[in-house]
Amino acid sequence: MVRTASVTAPLASGFAAGSIGVPSVLVTVLLIVLAPPASTAEAQPNGPAIDEALPDLVEAGVPVYAEPTFDGPFWQQPGYGWQCPAPVEPCRPCRRYRPPPGRWWFNGQYLLWWTEGSRIPPLVTTSPQGTPQADAGVLGRPGTRILFGNTSINTDSRSGGRFRLGYWLNCGNNVGVEASYLGLGTETTRYRASSSGNPILARPFFDITAPAEDSHLIAYPDLVEGSVAVDATTDFQMAGVSLRRSFLQQYCSGIDGFGGRGYRIDFLVGYRFGRLDDDLRISESLVTAGPTTIDLYDLFDASNQFHGAELGVVAKIRRYRWSLELLMKLALGNSRSRVFIDGSTTTTADAGPPATADGGLLALTTNMGRYTQNEFAVIPELGVTLGYDITPRLRATFGYTFVYWSRVARAGDQISRDLNPSYFPNDGPPSGPARPEFSFATTDFWAQGMNFGFEYRF
Repeated sequence: MVRTASVTAPLASGFAAGSIGVPSVLVTVLLIVLAPPASTAEAQPNGPAIDEALPDLVEAGVPVYAEPTFDGPFWQQPGYGWQCPAPVEPCRPCRRYRPPPGRWWFNGQYLLWWTEGSRIPPLVTTSPQGTPQADAGVLGRPGTRILFGNTSINTDSRSGGRFRLGYWLNCGNNVGVEASYLGLGTETTRYRASSSGNPILARPFFDITAPAEDSHLIAYPDLVEGSVAVDATTDFQMAGVSLRRSFLQQYCSGIDGFGGRGYRIDFLVGYRFGRLDDDLRISESLVTAGPTTIDLYDLFDASNQFHGAELGVVAKIRRYRWSLELLMKLALGNSRSRVFIDGSTTTTADAGPPATADGGLLALTTNMGRYTQNEFAVIPELGVTLGYDITPRLRATFGYTFVYWSRVARAGDQISRDLNPSYFPNDGPPSGPARPEFSFATTDFWAQGMNFGFEYRF
């Protein structure tokens, strides 16, 4: 070649004369090193080329070069750390390119989810006018109808958000860390009813001293008038941090970026946190003869926290701008459930000073208090996400996620309808079995729904 001949001829003649000096050698070496290549084809005979099937990538100005191969541990690979390896010849038979630099990624999603409802017993009943007082609102008696309860509540769809922030620890984008948070908006079920006696309002229970079904009257003609309010809320959230390591990947005409085709499978290991809060409050306000005003409430509050280790697998399939991601996770750890039961009755007779006693109707001194339980639990998560690259850095996503929690305490499950009326406030002194009695009840829980979001790489 012309460049080689022009450099080596003086060098050969100098050695032949035996008179070449050190300055001449240095100049000659610098000329060899600094001399530009005659053509790209000579410098890289098998150099990278743009895939003719991807004209959109060429128009987008995506730089094209190859990913170096390395079979050793990732921490020993060339360029691990802050410096990226220099472009080398492409691996055959695939020609590769890399998207614009960026190790960070952020994913924000809007969630439209549903959760498993909280089962509650019959709480408010009614009966037709003319029903005898002894039968009014009593379950199993002719005409008795349940106004609220005996069903699952907080089952409607609700909005939420999920956010993920990650960072690749190496330039190959195969070792990274990711933090995530998921929260659903608090769902509340409310019920309100009031009456001056028509219609009849009552709260049913089972009298263990009879034993038979009975009721506590809220509104009955010429006897009592009042109102009842029920408020039940559910709140669910999760968070975690994990190490992400790719152990199998193959991309042709791309490396997990803008465009390309291929697949990769990542392994996840990390920590998972979960929280589920569930509470139910029943309030009454009654006016009887005298007049005497009675205000009472029952409160059942259940909270659950999960702490555990998490393992997972993420598989991604790419076809140019489109991608499909499959997620499987399993967290194993401790589920700590706490239940708080409280009740109070305030009686005001003839405009005198109010008198307050512990206990309402379903929450009495026999079951009131704070209770804690720890159980082993699992939280599996399954997800599928479809993505489309809008730009080399921005991706739109749509997917579906299912989460299951094996051990939780729900507020409605802590309610017992088996009562001893002698423990009602103002009905003492108590005698007989102490009922209701608290018994820790746990069940499972699931949440599922659709995800709409964007992912940005920077």
